[in-house]
Amino acid sequence: MTGESNRQPLTPEERETFIRNNARLIAPPLVPEITLYLAEESVPIWQKSEDELGEINVPPPYWAFAWAGGQALARYLLDNPQVCAQQSVIDLGAGSGLTAIAAAKCGAASILAADVDQFALAACRMNAIANGEAFATTSDDL
Repeated sequence: MTGESNRQPLTPEERETFIRNNARLIAPPLVPEITLYLAEESVPIWQKSEDELGEINVPPPYWAFAWAGGQALARYLLDNPQVCAQQSVIDLGAGSGLTAIAAAKCGAASILAADVDQFALAACRMNAIANGEAFATTSDDL
């Protein structure tokens, strides 16, 4: 259960500032050609997320970690660009946007990164820019 908060929702700029202040650009081990804003430790950023939102029991900041499955999928796409070249791609539960970035690097015709977490969408946009890529994002629960 999420705690109640009297705090106003954060603006996109405030989310980006939080990410810049609490994560750093790191290349995930399986995809060193991509850099992402990632946390170096899980507990401190989770605590800071609760503090920033003024809530307790917030979900973990999934966007702040390059999960093994996402790294493997991104690696596969980068090694086999024909899989998504000139295709429409949806990165569902995008988190950091790692797979969307890999698809962009492989020449996907259109890419949509979808995540219900507004911090994840901010991270997706920031990570896309850090990698010289661009794609659409949505918070719709697909």
